[in-house]
Amino acid sequence: MTLVVGNYLSPYVRKVLVCLTMKGVPYTIDPITPFFGNDAFAAVSPLRRIPVLIDDELTLCDSTVICEYLDERYPGPALLPTNRADRAQARWLEEFADSRMGDVIIWRLFNQLVTRIHAQPAFEQLAQFEQLVLQTPPANQRAALLAAGAPLSETSFGADVPRRGVMPLG
Repeated sequence: MTLVVGNYLSPYVRKVLVCLTMKGVPYTIDPITPFFGNDAFAAVSPLRRIPVLIDDELTLCDSTVICEYLDERYPGPALLPTNRADRAQARWLEEFADSRMGDVIIWRLFNQLVTRIHAQPAFEQLAQFEQLVLQTPPANQRAALLAAGAPLSETSFGADVPRRGVMPLG
């Protein structure tokens, strides 16, 4: 079973979950709160960032890389247009959204105004879990998500306290 490590509120995690849903790939999620990863999390995400995808082939970080991998591993339906010019435009838009727009409005407006339009049913499936996470203290989120029927992993990379992000040099 495919495991996604990351929080429902992260637009990068949502991007991966929507790709999995659109591809029809079953998954479980370890909905750790950002910066609350334990030592095992640092082993799978050296930069201590979400999302992380773990499946039977490999472990990957970075939502763009994960979505490209999913599109190649599971052929249909294609996530990108078939026309090369349209595909290039889609890739540019995705990069712009992740980098430039992310700097300005990532947590609210981009998700609400742009991405939900393109994958409405997949986002609707995640909405109840997003709202639950917004309303629940971090220490109680895993139990609340489990009670709501979220496809949680059996174990967690989460920790009880936040930890610094960037991997050590040397």
